[in-house]
Amino acid sequence: LQKGIDKNPEFLEKFFRNMLMGEHNELKNRFLHLDFKAENPNIDCKNANINYQNANIEFQRQIANAQKKALLELVRTTKLNATREKSILRIIEKIDMGQVFGASDVMKAAGCKRTAASLILAQMLELKLTEKVIGHGKGKYRFKKYGEEK
Repeated sequence: LQKGIDKNPEFLEKFFRNMLMGEHNELKNRFLHLDFKAENPNIDCKNANINYQNANIEFQRQIANAQKKALLELVRTTKLNATREKSILRIIEKIDMGQVFGASDVMKAAGCKRTAASLILAQMLELKLTEKVIGHGKGKYRFKKYGEEK
């Protein structure tokens, strides 16, 4: 460090917060001057961590939405009868991507009886929209993740 000048990452951190987290920090060249006195030179690490977690959650939501869109598109391009297609589309819309579900959840989402729910689950498994889940009891499934090969 020459002439008492030390590096301060505050400007860069504000820049990246604006870009990645959608914040609106004011960025001006005068903030880079050596004699500039900031009101709060230290960045609150706890707040930065919370913002990072919020950005991570939003990123996970975007991934789940992309996976749902891929599943919806796959169902629309498959040759199914209209009633079954509507039921499967309703199930995909109402059940979260990471959720483990069974026939009772399908009955609620699709508004059908247990026999129809079992047939829908079997067809979704056949179409490779879902996969069986081990360790949650018999007859439990989850949606396959987009791009996941098995």
